[in-house]
Amino acid sequence: MAADTKPTDRATADKFKRQTMNRAILSAVIMIVTATTLKAQSTGELVRIFESSSAMSTSRNAAMGGAFTSLGADPSSMDVNPAGLGMYRSSEFSFTGYILSRRSTSVSERMTGNLQGLPATDKGTANKLNANISNAAFVYSLTRQNGKAVRALNFGFSVSQQTNFRSSTYAPSPYTRSSIADMFGAQLFGVSPDALKDDNAYRGMPASAWGAVGAVQSGLIFDNDIVNVGGKDYFRYGPFYYDDGVQVGSLVDGDIVKPSLNRITSGSTINYNLSFATNISDRLYLGLTVNIVDLDYSQRDLYREDTPQENHGDMFYLKYNQYLNMKGTTAGVKIGATVRPFGGLRIGAAVHSPVLMSVTEFFSTDNDNLFAGNNNFYAESPIMSNTYKVRSAPKLTTGVSYTFGKWAILSVDYEHVWYNSMDVKGINYAPGETTFRSEFRNNYRAAGTIRAGAELNIGKGMMLRGGYNRKANNNKLTDNKYGTVERFSAGFGYRGRVMFLDLAYVNTKYRTAPSVYYGYTLSIPNGNTPITESYISDSRFSSSIKENNLLMTFGIKF
Repeated sequence: MAADTKPTDRATADKFKRQTMNRAILSAVIMIVTATTLKAQSTGELVRIFESSSAMSTSRNAAMGGAFTSLGADPSSMDVNPAGLGMYRSSEFSFTGYILSRRSTSVSERMTGNLQGLPATDKGTANKLNANISNAAFVYSLTRQNGKAVRALNFGFSVSQQTNFRSSTYAPSPYTRSSIADMFGAQLFGVSPDALKDDNAYRGMPASAWGAVGAVQSGLIFDNDIVNVGGKDYFRYGPFYYDDGVQVGSLVDGDIVKPSLNRITSGSTINYNLSFATNISDRLYLGLTVNIVDLDYSQRDLYREDTPQENHGDMFYLKYNQYLNMKGTTAGVKIGATVRPFGGLRIGAAVHSPVLMSVTEFFSTDNDNLFAGNNNFYAESPIMSNTYKVRSAPKLTTGVSYTFGKWAILSVDYEHVWYNSMDVKGINYAPGETTFRSEFRNNYRAAGTIRAGAELNIGKGMMLRGGYNRKANNNKLTDNKYGTVERFSAGFGYRGRVMFLDLAYVNTKYRTAPSVYYGYTLSIPNGNTPITESYISDSRFSSSIKENNLLMTFGIKF
């Protein structure tokens, strides 16, 4: 429930209210929000959540850079190319666990030089350490005599963690004159104050403006003016109002703030794979995986602004928090084939069908502000639930490998994913509104991943492995130095007659594109030429991510 608004001297604001008695025409929301109603996550977040994973679910696969399209006899084949399951000659059970460390370093910069003497940049770091299960698999191999054309009929079941979303980013900004309170005020342009007093105010506003509703209910912004545009009067809001001609309130002209953003994500994507494969004359391997995909994703954006003592407004800090949880389940199919034309040469390919996942999301916000006199005011929204369907991108993966007897393996893969074919269904678009399909097509492109790996048998069942993996940037709007993911890997393995043990280390690095802390565009009807105003944070940040992943696989053959 929303708390009472911070008490203030409202004489001037009340005078503005009395200037018009026809509140009906003022209750309409006259605005265009760049982030519109939440509906679903943005296209960028959906691509990140649903984008292709290297499926390095076992230690051997991870150590070799994920280059397993033409290789096999490994549980990760069910995720990459199910034809590799046909290369098993015995049954086995295996289990893979991992310890993952993620470190985010965010650098922010003020985009204008309007604060002489104060630093124009800032930096923050955040760490996440977690241990989990990467893969658990059972493979049953029904082998036949070498004289038969069909030499193996194998099936397998695995549970693999395709993506781990557990991460934290902390991005503090240098001092700036722009505040999210100004954006909140613009989002409420034309809305009657009477429509913002209770929880029904949230239900009558797009979710992207819930922070603005909470800002009113927690005493951060006020209806401080009435403006006439095109012959109509509209309420205007901001972080100050006038008391006998003097600005008073949360923030007044000349005040500065220090923003920061802490983004915390959690959850995972889990694949439940049921796979079948066959070996024909040790020359052709065919496989099929039917997989259930389970998504659980949570995100908390904790935005804050602190003020110096020199400010004339009475705000000490503001907090605006957004909470999102997404859950979904669907089914997909993977079909693959591998041929061995001669000697140790193997050529493989697999197609992963797109999936249409029904997603249910839950979204809420809260505002928590501290003012002079240790006065604290809090407001929270109800929880919005929403259901829609996300179509993921289809994927084609190809690979070539060569086995040098029992002593060494070299393998190279190329994976191609059509991110620009993604779509969101079940959304009712307003006339002329940009659809998610057009955003995916305009902002994203098909992109590839190159994977390479090697394995060396050093004798007595012991193996040394190494690999490299590079995923290209799939965003058309950003420089390729952002979004490109590089992985270097190494590992060690022991293969006995009954049991095996593999260890792998994977180092991952990538950078996120520069991002503003908030952004909004207001459009006010004014005949044939609307008046537009932009409210964008005066600072932006980019994050560099470093991951260190240690995996261990233990298996028994029977």
